[in-house]
Amino acid sequence: MDVAVVGYGVLITIEGWGVNLVGCYGNALVPTPHLDAFAACGCVFDQYWMHSKSTSDVLQSLEKYGTDSSSWMIVSQKGNGDPCFGTHPGYVEVALRGGSEFESSFAELIARSLELWVSARHQRPYLWIQAKGLAGAWDAPQEFRQVMCDEGDPEPYAGTIRPEVVFSKDYDPDERFQFASGAGGQAICVDRGVGELTVLLEGMEMLDECFVALAGVQGYPLGEHGRIGLGGGEFGAEGEGFSERLHCPLMLRIGRGESLGRREDGFIQPKDLGGMLKSLVLKVEGIEEDLEESSQSGTVTSAIGQRVAYAVGLGELSLITKRWSGRWEYSETEAGELELRTKGVYCHPEDRWQQNEVSGRVPEVERIMRLIAELLLESRVDGIAELEEQSRELLGRLLDELVLQGR
Repeated sequence: MDVAVVGYGVLITIEGWGVNLVGCYGNALVPTPHLDAFAACGCVFDQYWMHSKSTSDVLQSLEKYGTDSSSWMIVSQKGNGDPCFGTHPGYVEVALRGGSEFESSFAELIARSLELWVSARHQRPYLWIQAKGLAGAWDAPQEFRQVMCDEGDPEPYAGTIRPEVVFSKDYDPDERFQFASGAGGQAICVDRGVGELTVLLEGMEMLDECFVALAGVQGYPLGEHGRIGLGGGEFGAEGEGFSERLHCPLMLRIGRGESLGRREDGFIQPKDLGGMLKSLVLKVEGIEEDLEESSQSGTVTSAIGQRVAYAVGLGELSLITKRWSGRWEYSETEAGELELRTKGVYCHPEDRWQQNEVSGRVPEVERIMRLIAELLLESRVDGIAELEEQSRELLGRLLDELVLQGR
């Protein structure tokens, strides 16, 4: 009897995992050999920007692109799941046991999730693991936290509670370094967990017919702009739209990967993931489809040629193009009109960490970007496809005009 070829897939979303903690994105302080090896035979997306901290956006996009969400098993640590998954038929919470068997809660969550999935994978061929990452307990072993430290450096942060600190203007840099070392330990936990995932999939004889997708969900500021963490109670609920919060890793690999990895510089946001995962499912099942076309349809990034990404937070909008990025505070007047205040315009990608505010030197750039920000806010939508045709045309003209502005 002929048996149909079934494609499998694993998606891991990791809260607090920003590009400042991954070697293939330019981090040179924390060793991430397993992630770098993953990138070397997969695809790295250089412009993955968060417009929402909610992983539910991905679930919604699965349905939008025709990837049946009932085919997914969704696993999270007990008490850490997204409320929208409560009624999903494939949702499971696991209670981690801890102990010396695993180096961290991340590694244990990976192992427990695969244990649950192995017997259910024929019914639910796709596994989605929700990991708290740096937004959860900081449980990295002390030797991991020491990796960034040289002789004479202060001891790294040793606590397990996620730190939230606002520095004074004259703070001691050693204090920031202590927290950065602690975060480095957590990054090593993620790296080692991804390495173990590959070993486990190979042991299950699934590596050749499985795609793996790794995505950050809100990076964790490590003092780049005077604070550790984001403030507020719920992770990601507050804090400014700096790149260390919004710019996250997104890495994909199909089977054992390609002989040479590749990088994509088109803008990606969470709601694009559904289309991308659909194209991966088809490819694993032997159906070729254009990855870029499938993953970009109907979003703010694709309708205008992958030329802008944006994020709206509590009273703040951030947007980025390949040449410029900017942030605006917004509010409504008593008359119901939208009011914007420029917080900063920056050259991108040279000024990656948004250290040099240049709006006063590039007034025309600031004017055009403000108009783009106003248009996006007034639309009050997450997807550009929902904008009226006239607004889409105006946005396209503004982006064309922005491209002509020199630096």
